[in-house]
Amino acid sequence: MICPRCKKEIDDDAQFCSHCGMKINRCPSCQQPIFDNAKYCSHCGKPIYSHNYNDKIEGYYQPIDHTQVFQKEKSKVSFQDIPTQKKINIPVIVLSVLTLVILTIWGYGYLDKTKGVNIFKAEDNSQNNQKNNAQDDQIMKITGTTPEVSMRGNLNQGGNIAFYKDKIYMNSDEGQLVCMDNQLQNQQVIVDGSAEYINIVNDVIYYTNESNQLCSVNIDGKDQKTILNKKVFYVVVKDNKVYYQFDTDQERIYVYDLKTNKDERLNERHSYNLNVIDDKIYYTSSDGIYCIGVDGQNDQKLVDGKSSYMVYNNQKLYYGTSDLNICVYDIQKKKVEIINQEEGQFMNMNEQYIFYSLNGLLRYDIKTKEVKRVYNGFVRTCEIVGDKVIITTNGYDSAHRVMIDFDGVKQQRIFQNQNDSYI
Repeated sequence: MICPRCKKEIDDDAQFCSHCGMKINRCPSCQQPIFDNAKYCSHCGKPIYSHNYNDKIEGYYQPIDHTQVFQKEKSKVSFQDIPTQKKINIPVIVLSVLTLVILTIWGYGYLDKTKGVNIFKAEDNSQNNQKNNAQDDQIMKITGTTPEVSMRGNLNQGGNIAFYKDKIYMNSDEGQLVCMDNQLQNQQVIVDGSAEYINIVNDVIYYTNESNQLCSVNIDGKDQKTILNKKVFYVVVKDNKVYYQFDTDQERIYVYDLKTNKDERLNERHSYNLNVIDDKIYYTSSDGIYCIGVDGQNDQKLVDGKSSYMVYNNQKLYYGTSDLNICVYDIQKKKVEIINQEEGQFMNMNEQYIFYSLNGLLRYDIKTKEVKRVYNGFVRTCEIVGDKVIITTNGYDSAHRVMIDFDGVKQQRIFQNQNDSYI
């Protein structure tokens, strides 16, 4: 099953999420998982809660005033001036001041005529230029394009961010879908509500709202509508069709035709991490990695064992295992290779690097096999946009985003203040 909070795969009988710690609410009648604020069970149809209006909570909270405990009476201390003889020589003071002024003017004129002063001015200008350059370097800029393998990796982690036509679309800390330029400036609100599984095709944004319903809106914020009025996850939009996991129906794969409005189920098992490649869908289940046709035919297992965050790239499937190894499955050779045994959780990748979490974020170079730490701290998701990585960090309830380059040298926190400004 999918955790309602962090959207990661957990055991069907789990009482708490092993990733974010959320308690899994269950129906008191059939013990199936239920969503927050649900009034009726989506499995058996029975009411979830029975209210007892006679129950009352007595008492109230009153802050304790510590000022009386720690306040101390200040002791009074009297001081007595020491008598001195006051005698001021006014002519001497005036003469000293005039002498100091004359020497200062003469010294400045002398230095201004020498070559040494030019050196001082040059150094001062150099320092100012360095300060200005440092201020310019603080503003990071997203360049390039997001490769398809990274797009698939982004969607498997919730699809909170998309980079389209040199603009970034993502959720603000205020719970709105916003659009910004590639320097995270000129912010515009697209949807007054949060969005996940963001797919942008032909200037149309497909996404799931707070109720996990499939919606669409134009990139200018117009023509907002609901497409599927049910809870969907792992949304992939391709060739006028929407492939998704239907949570209520045993987490099976469905396909919705945007032209004919036909909605069809494709398989009969729990499904996660959908990768739609040509006429095939590669996905993970509770017991291995599978492949099925986009028409629902030829469903077959490729790899045994539980896996997480699987992405397709160039006839290979990269994924993490339950024992925290990073592996790659060659589809043509039908062979599994362990490429990293550092017990880190596979997160995302592009054509050159694999990013995985291990007390921070590490980068594995596919060609050189070099490992480099690029971020310290808790990493919840790792999404790639152009030539930058955006990390969601610091837990769920106090989550914030940090943008870094692939080397981890430059880092910039996004939406630091309440008005969604950034560093």
